[in-house]
Amino acid sequence: MAWSGLLSNFAAGAFIMVLRPFKVGDFITAGGVTGTVKEVGLFVTAITTLDNVLNLVGNNKIFSDTIQNFTSNPYRRVDLKAQLAHSVDHNEAIKLLKERVGKIPNVKADPAPDVEILEFNFNGPTLAVRPYCHTDHYWQVYFDTNRVIRETFGAADYPVPEQHFVIRNQSLARAFSPALPYSLRAQAARLASARSQQSFAPRKSRQFDVIRRLIVCKREKRVECTIELC
Repeated sequence: MAWSGLLSNFAAGAFIMVLRPFKVGDFITAGGVTGTVKEVGLFVTAITTLDNVLNLVGNNKIFSDTIQNFTSNPYRRVDLKAQLAHSVDHNEAIKLLKERVGKIPNVKADPAPDVEILEFNFNGPTLAVRPYCHTDHYWQVYFDTNRVIRETFGAADYPVPEQHFVIRNQSLARAFSPALPYSLRAQAARLASARSQQSFAPRKSRQFDVIRRLIVCKREKRVECTIELC
């Protein structure tokens, strides 16, 4: 069994040296390890990961699995996201980001950075921000792009993305008189909801107190009374 493992690693090492799917200095993912190739041996390949840990991976494990070589192509894409609030003009945000991201050092002009709407969520639209660069500059472009996103949105005074919730109290809505106009019923709902943090018993009495005062205000045509509740 031991000899079979050694022979399989040796055979895989020979094929790696002949086919050369990667070379020393390339940034790859192979055998479940991502990092820079330091040495290609007959039995194992030495790969140093991003946290500066040396990994010796058996050549058979590398050759029998998928090999990703990030250095073989002249450039690669950096995938980032930028969250917008509902009230922000996405066209303006896209224009600002394209201008600023294109000026980041080592970002390629061809192809130009991609900035488009990627998806929607409860906070608002999410932009895909995708500059292109050489693998050697990947992390510098990655962090600089994040910084540019933050600075651009801050300079434009964009609001912080936040979720919007609408809470409807159906029992309170049924208690309102149909004769009351919508503005008064909505006013009562807001006032009652603001006090809903109290216990159930006092909350119920306050809700009906709000309704009674609103009806009196409607009868006496004194709408300003709707906001004068203790």
